[in-house]
Parts: sequence; structure tokens; C-alpha cells
Amino acid sequence: MPENTALKVLFLGDGNSCCSQMAEALARARRADQLEACSAGVDVCGVDVLAVAAMAEVGIDISGCRAKTIRELGDMSFDCVVTIGDRARQHCPAFANGTTVIHWDMPSPGGGPTVEATTPPDLEAYRRLRDRIATLVDAMPQSLQEHG
Repeated sequence: MPENTALKVLFLGDGNSCCSQMAEALARARRADQLEACSAGVDVCGVDVLAVAAMAEVGIDISGCRAKTIRELGDMSFDCVVTIGDRARQHCPAFANGTTVIHWDMPSPGGGPTVEATTPPDLEAYRRLRDRIATLVDAMPQSLQEHG
């Protein structure tokens, strides 16, 4: 990867409410020199307040972020698309040749829409999710370079 050339990455989530928002914000905060990040969802659900709280704990403010659909991005091109969630993987549109598409299997902190949660989601679940996403984001530039 040439110096000063950031890879354009889309984090595509089910509703652009939690994981994809976290991934975009973490990429911007931690890898801005290597990744030009944005996020969208198959649908929109609004940004999750517990995701906002978990990110605030590490000094990243996503309270002003707006959930958006993949349709709102128009014909933007990306070097890499990361699908997060089963619906995102199933409904990921086709991208131009050369676009790397990878999937991150992330559990919904609340159990997901098809799983009946036995307890309400707690902030600790969001912290674990945030930290897992941070690890994956940190590894992205190297792993994309190795596979690109």
C-alpha cells in the first residue's frame, strides 16, 4: 500500500445502529492514516444509546452520528466492504471488481431480532463488542495488504 493512500472501507451492518457505527468510528480514530471509513446498514434503526455510551468510555463521541442505508451512499466505490451481521451479509450488494468483501460475525448485544434475549442488554456486552471490533479494525490494514 503506497504511503498516504488510505483504503476506502465500508462497514455494512444490519441496521447501522451499533457494530457498523462502532467500526467506522474506531477506524477513523485509530487508523485514519490507513483507512477511509464509512458505515451504512441494510435498513436503519437509529444509533444505539448503549453503543454511544461504550464508545464515549474510550473517548470517541458517536452521539451525533446518523444511521444511514446502503442506498444513501449511491454509487460510491470501496476497496473493502466489511459485512457485520447475517442480514448485511445476505443483502450486500454487488461491488465493482477488485472490491474485497469480508464478513465479521458479531453477536448482537441484545440477542438480535430473531433471538429472544433472556436478559436486557447491558453496557458490559457493548464494551466487549467495542473491544473486539477495535482489535479487528487495528488488524485491517495489515490483513488487507496481505490479501490484496
